[in-house]
Amino acid sequence: MKGADPHHGDGVEVREAAGAERQACRMLLPECASDMGWSRMLVAVDPASGRITGAAMALPLRHASGEPHLRFIMRVAKPYRGAGVGSAILSRMERLAREDAAPALVATGVAEESTRFLERRGFVGSEALRGFELDVES
Repeated sequence: MKGADPHHGDGVEVREAAGAERQACRMLLPECASDMGWSRMLVAVDPASGRITGAAMALPLRHASGEPHLRFIMRVAKPYRGAGVGSAILSRMERLAREDAAPALVATGVAEESTRFLERRGFVGSEALRGFELDVES
């Protein structure tokens, strides 16, 4: 069920964005200012302060192979980078992909500094998608 069972880990809560949190997603991900087409909007929240520390948007798509994949874009606010926020968001994205029976996650809009972060977590570059993907079935 959407919005249920928030992920808690490393002092970060990742949950479905609701109300004003959806605006925070659009602010952290300005290239996705229109949320049309994005099936999921997530926020990472510091439980102690209630501050939004990161955001992600995801939508299903068909890979060139015909398989369904879950495409996502995420961003962590600069003061919170290196504190486990990105890992918590990515963990939640992997779970969403499994729930949606998508065999892979596809990261799009990847900034140069995010490449190593994704590669350390098993993503590989994909020329067909011009992004990074992770096999979530294994």
